[in-house]
Amino acid sequence: MTVEKSKAEEPISDAPKSPNQDKVLEVIFVSLLLLALVAALFEALTYRLVAARPPLIIIGVSLLLVFFHGRRLYKDFAGISLKIELPKSFVDKDSTLRKVSLVIGFMFLLVAGMVTVGQNIAVGVFIFALMYFVSKERLMLSLQVSLGTVVTIYLLFEWLLEIELYRGIIYLLLTGHRIF
Repeated sequence: MTVEKSKAEEPISDAPKSPNQDKVLEVIFVSLLLLALVAALFEALTYRLVAARPPLIIIGVSLLLVFFHGRRLYKDFAGISLKIELPKSFVDKDSTLRKVSLVIGFMFLLVAGMVTVGQNIAVGVFIFALMYFVSKERLMLSLQVSLGTVVTIYLLFEWLLEIELYRGIIYLLLTGHRIF
């Protein structure tokens, strides 16, 4: 007699399928951090020396930390091919890399939305998209939370604090502003 386990009895694990998946994610993170630090360094070099000292010190220390961490990663990756492990990490639907990439993609869409249609609309659409499409929440709940958040932010900043939030390029063009 065989005993079959149901899906409900199987333990749910957030552990990556591949043992190298976390290392791949770490390499990508360190690479993006290095790019951001180099971009910040070039921007800080355009400041006057008096204003550039604090950012240059912070960037210098951060670059040293990234260098030492990258050296450790290089030793850990001995015998592991990033060209082989990276596609494997994206294929698995439950991989950490895929989830992180999805969140980063949504964040870029949020920033693009803020620039084009304004902060209120972009935040509302962002919250709705994450709740309805990613988290698979009910339509009414997603609409209520996103609308409630937008109204709360609007009332807090525009009325209470009297801080005008960015309205977006489309609004500026429609109201006659010359932005280009």
